Amino acid sequence: MSSHSDVYVAFRTQIFEALDAEAIQSLTQLEVENQIRTAVDLLANSYERPITAMMKSSLVKSMMDELFGLGPIQPLVDDPTITDILVNGPSEVFYERAGKLSKSDIRFVNEEQVLSIAKQIAARVGRRVDELSPTVDARLEDGSRVNIVIPPIALDGTAISIRKFREQNIGVEDLSTSVL
Repeated sequence: MSSHSDVYVAFRTQIFEALDAEAIQSLTQLEVENQIRTAVDLLANSYERPITAMMKSSLVKSMMDELFGLGPIQPLVDDPTITDILVNGPSEVFYERAGKLSKSDIRFVNEEQVLSIAKQIAARVGRRVDELSPTVDARLEDGSRVNIVIPPIALDGTAISIRKFREQNIGVEDLSTSVL
């Protein structure tokens, strides 16, 4: 059985090269998802090893997250118990939950994917991040704070930090337990 990341890299390359960026903008997310699902099914039929239905669904979700969300870190963004997300290049992703920092097993495909997600984040808030403007500090649509640093300032690859907006106010008990 193939690992998800190996299959994802192989399928992603072929599917993303075939996608027409302008056409995607005129389609609904459901239409794009259906096109990706069809492409995954076709590629799976000719892949060297069997691809399960569960893996196919996971591949489609991962590609949709990359096109319309924040790529591999989208599940962390969607988790309401996570307060901070830290990306230090393609293979170091950390998150904070209940005041405890943990290393995630989430990985980006490569540095180019991290940079692409960083540029998507910056574009969503009307900013840009590139060699001439290698840092971005901004507030996302949901109120979360984001900081992006790319090379040459970031020596070990693109760094992204997201401090998520809390939907509920902190109570006295929450404050006392987080301080102690």
